[in-house]
Amino acid sequence: MVTSEHSASEAVLGSTVRTSAELSGGSCGQSIDRSRHDCEGDPVPGTALELLEEHLPEGFEAELHYTTWGSASTEHRRTGLNVQQRATGKIPPPGQIYLPNSAAQALRVQAGDTVTFTPEGPGAAGVELTVAGTSPGFDALVGEPTLLAPADSPEPVDETYRSTWVITGPDEFTWDDVLALNAVGFTVRAEDVIDNPPPLDRVPEQFRTVHYPSTGSSDTITLFLMGVAALVVGVLFLLVISPVFTIATTRMSRIFALMSSQGATPGHIRLAVLAYGLVAGVLGASAGAALGVGAATVSWMLTYPGWPLTVPCGYVALLWLLAVIASTATSLLPAWVAARASISTGVQGATPDRLLRWHPWMTVGPVGLMLLAGVTGVMWLTVDHGVISYYGPLPALAFVVLLAASAPALVWAMGRMGRSAPLAWRLALRDTGRQSLRSVPALAAIMTVVAMTVAFHAGSQAASGRSHDLYGSVYESQSILITPEWQDGYSARERDVEDVVSHVLSVTGPAERTTLRGVRSDWYGESFYEINYGEFCRTQPASEQCALWERHDRVSGPLEWASGSFLEASPEMLDLLRIDAPVDLTAPAILVPRDTIVEELTLQDKVYHPDTDTHELLDEVTLPVLPVLPELMSATIITPAGLAEIGAPVNYVGTVLTPAEEVTFDMRRDIAAWVQEETVGTTVNVLPLNNRPDWWPAAFAGILGLGVVVVITLVLALSWQGARRQFALLDAVGATPSLPSRVSGAFAALLALAGSPAGAVFGYLAAWLMSSRTLVHPTGVVMETGTVGYLVPDWRLLLILLVATPVLAWAVGSLFHRRPGELEYRET
Repeated sequence: MVTSEHSASEAVLGSTVRTSAELSGGSCGQSIDRSRHDCEGDPVPGTALELLEEHLPEGFEAELHYTTWGSASTEHRRTGLNVQQRATGKIPPPGQIYLPNSAAQALRVQAGDTVTFTPEGPGAAGVELTVAGTSPGFDALVGEPTLLAPADSPEPVDETYRSTWVITGPDEFTWDDVLALNAVGFTVRAEDVIDNPPPLDRVPEQFRTVHYPSTGSSDTITLFLMGVAALVVGVLFLLVISPVFTIATTRMSRIFALMSSQGATPGHIRLAVLAYGLVAGVLGASAGAALGVGAATVSWMLTYPGWPLTVPCGYVALLWLLAVIASTATSLLPAWVAARASISTGVQGATPDRLLRWHPWMTVGPVGLMLLAGVTGVMWLTVDHGVISYYGPLPALAFVVLLAASAPALVWAMGRMGRSAPLAWRLALRDTGRQSLRSVPALAAIMTVVAMTVAFHAGSQAASGRSHDLYGSVYESQSILITPEWQDGYSARERDVEDVVSHVLSVTGPAERTTLRGVRSDWYGESFYEINYGEFCRTQPASEQCALWERHDRVSGPLEWASGSFLEASPEMLDLLRIDAPVDLTAPAILVPRDTIVEELTLQDKVYHPDTDTHELLDEVTLPVLPVLPELMSATIITPAGLAEIGAPVNYVGTVLTPAEEVTFDMRRDIAAWVQEETVGTTVNVLPLNNRPDWWPAAFAGILGLGVVVVITLVLALSWQGARRQFALLDAVGATPSLPSRVSGAFAALLALAGSPAGAVFGYLAAWLMSSRTLVHPTGVVMETGTVGYLVPDWRLLLILLVATPVLAWAVGSLFHRRPGELEYRET
């Protein structure tokens, strides 16, 4: 994965960019890393290329990297596309284009075909381009000057396109060089300057407080937290592979005892076990790195023929080193145990891993878990949830470590149970305490993996439940929004989507239909409309109404997803929102949520001037409000008379279908596939969004349960030799032939019965501690609904983990350790 992603990044960038500049016009000031900047005054005469050639140091060159968004189309298909234009690197000849795989598949084109690329913006003309092949990443590539000649670079930069100048030269770029370009309207990001920052007295005063990446404390904290998060994942992996080393050590107890009898010190034995972990790590990491790079190479050659593969040697070496360190670290515990082995018992084949009595160190895990739960619970009740979420990796790491540290105490307790249980279960319980080097690592791995997985699953389910509940307070349970894409000179009509509507109805069955009309959004020089909410909040910033407008849990449904800045109210729309209050659509008014306090709002007609980055007010009208919409509604709805007051043009926006029956996951998938294959320029969204089928929680629990069984199977397979000797002795004293398999099955079931419930309980506890509480404004307004109220145990997950998984573990465990044959018995 690292090799493929790195190669794709290198192919898209073309080269490592250390210094880049953008022309904003006037005279500029900036922070050291350009995270903040400001330009004012009249533009300096000359094009961007002329200014750079005049003010760059001697020997430095500038290359234009031009990026624009638009649509690529063929006769029957169209897709959005981000296009990069470069002068160097692997680029096609002028007039040709490298398409990303996703765009080539959406347009159904291949090398040699022709596509038309139309940049987004007013009056933009389409350019016919020949497909030269596919490119890695998600951006298309063209060569200079296919879309734009360097001398014609548009200034200043705006959101429609991005014109960046990449600067290269023989020397380091200095702060003086940055100031020279600032004086003629450029803002610059130079890694050389960030690595060697100038004195603060040479930076404009208003930009001195900005922390730049080389010394920023916030970035240091972020990197630290990312490291902790990676450490959490690393600890989980270590716990999963730890049984391999612990059980392997017990199998070599006789060898270590013989070493001790010949004069080997405990240090020698520890080094021998660590060497085993080191050699295993080197072999495994080397094989993994070779196979990974090899697989990436084959996949790259098949997917992107002709593009160079760039192996990130530094990252591969780092991953290799981490794997070796992890393998060696995992053998630390068995090395310590093996060094304490008794010579006399070890020569006889006994292992020093019995937890027959309580040790003080075994209290660390359970007591630490209780303290962590108490401290985190107090923080959950008193500290802002955003702070808890930001620093979440720290308690997560402590939680994983302490839960794993609780495994010895649990094993000790299991070893003292079952005195009146059936013989097979009594022997299995005794073996958990007398063979702790296989039961402790297995329980630690099962508990931690189950707990963390259940925690994230429960949190995801709670967030999904909250979203669906809030959605249901505004809309019906499900709606299907069908919208045509906006195009320059747009003039869509409702009959343009009739074929799509008919197909959707054939899949979903009968549905209520709502036609949406409204004002089209346009930010490219033509007038647009907005409501002025700011005047009221400027005079009463702490009021209840301002808090209501700033609520964080507004619902996003079909009216919010519709491509219109304002929607025109209609009787069908009111029915869609289940509004029973009388609404006079013939009177000018703005429909607002029911809790709105203000009595009127101002509707403004504006125009945006990109050359000066300013908005001009053309007209405005003050309209009364009708507080009839649901509380969490965020779409702007105005009566037809209200839109007529300011002369806003009203066009067709889309169609909403509300099916009578539930739209299943399979229906969603079929509709999406048909729309992609058969339509052009039409979007269909089934809301609320749901990318997982109804059977997903059960499948998730099944996968997790299978993971538990795999760990248990690994433990039984690795401990085959030691268990075979034990069962041969039982057979010698007259045990029934089926006893070994019943003991193995009971042992496997006990591991699942102990590890899965403990992991599930602590997983839901962790999910509760990570859940958000309801955020209430001082005025009493609910700003955001917390997820804690939606955290409900999933019975399917619990049934599979607590019942099906132990039963399956018992069945798999029973397959091990059948009665040994005569020859095998003599060998033991």
